[in-house]
Amino acid sequence: MFSCKDVTAGASDYLEGALPWPAALRLRAHLLMCRGCRQLVRQMRLISGALGQLGFAAAPPATSSRAWPEFAVGALAGGAALLALWVLPGLTGIEQQLYAHAVDRHAHAGPALDADTVADKLAAVGARLTGNLQDVVFAEDCTIGEHLIAHLLVRTPRGLVTVMLVPEKTGTDSFSRRGYTGHLEPLGKGTLAVLGQDTDGIRLAAAHVRAAVQWPG
Repeated sequence: MFSCKDVTAGASDYLEGALPWPAALRLRAHLLMCRGCRQLVRQMRLISGALGQLGFAAAPPATSSRAWPEFAVGALAGGAALLALWVLPGLTGIEQQLYAHAVDRHAHAGPALDADTVADKLAAVGARLTGNLQDVVFAEDCTIGEHLIAHLLVRTPRGLVTVMLVPEKTGTDSFSRRGYTGHLEPLGKGTLAVLGQDTDGIRLAAAHVRAAVQWPG
């Protein structure tokens, strides 16, 4: 079984598809159990993709190992924040984090989940499922910065919408970036964030969540 140190050493090769398959399987098994390493790999994937969009190519490695140095891993959160300033100008800090988390492609739609599964993920942030929230096709408790959030994908007639319950209070706000529209509004003790590519779908998903979820303050 991979340790966190093994993931740090092998993450670059893993993301490039260069890690031998037995090691890749062990690394993926570790990611299933370790939220911190999942977050690390997601941030590395986001940074690599954003640098590619900006036209930067990775330099050929001086040795056979492409592992990120440990000091770089320690500074990764700061590096991601700086990169967001280049790639996501005009967005507030929470908007940048929500947008980056929504588009890092770790959420995959599947069949509609049962109510108990959705309720379990909402409970991770202290929210309760009190109504009928249909067509949730992904549910997970994730980490953004220092916050544990509930992350859902909701299927609407206008397409998939990302829904996040974030335990950080913000005002009502909307933003757009690269074909996505985001909307933030207060809900209970935190913020309801919805992001998608269709404004009507976003409104529908937000209304469904408001009607079916209670988040006591």
